[in-house]
Amino acid sequence: MNERTLLRCARFLSTLFSPFYMTFAVFVCILFYSFRRLLYVGFIPSVWGYMILLFMVMCFTVILPQLSIVLFRRIMKQGGWVSSQRRSRTVPYIIAILSYLACIIMLSMLNAPTYLLGLVVSALVSIMLCALINVWWKVSTHMVALGGVTAVIGICGMVMNFNPLFYLCLLFLFSGVVGTSRMILRQHTLSQVLWSYVLGLACSAYFFLKGF
Repeated sequence: MNERTLLRCARFLSTLFSPFYMTFAVFVCILFYSFRRLLYVGFIPSVWGYMILLFMVMCFTVILPQLSIVLFRRIMKQGGWVSSQRRSRTVPYIIAILSYLACIIMLSMLNAPTYLLGLVVSALVSIMLCALINVWWKVSTHMVALGGVTAVIGICGMVMNFNPLFYLCLLFLFSGVVGTSRMILRQHTLSQVLWSYVLGLACSAYFFLKGF
């Protein structure tokens, strides 16, 4: 494999496992797995209510942050914006924090189960820590997100009584591949990749587990 092909593969994997999609993807999985329980407690009145809830969460965790960041980049005329520039990452972090706060408020108003709130809270705290650490040291949000997903799936396996081994193996594989891709693209060093993964793992494990 030549260098050009390797870089294309690395960019594709970085885009595919974008941290923007992680929280929503896990939210969908948890909501699907616990659908009957949520119907029983009356949180989701119907399948349509299920779809509307997913759309609202997608708006706050995926669509609004991405649209706001694109708008910010156009306003600042940063078409060649690179994530390695720490200052240019501050505003996107703030936008993501506000979007996740709005999502938490919405879920609280809907009396969502605490484990669903815990999922979004863990993601919010991870983003806030990334924004804080980013002042001194570059954090890989890709690895923070993957670490968080790994923690959430592991906890769900313990609490909801299913075997998460297969999913955890896949997540470890994907995490290694994405971490390598970030290093190939020269966006992060090995220590940044590893510590970012640990940060996401620890933060999500603590806050998501508190939701149960």
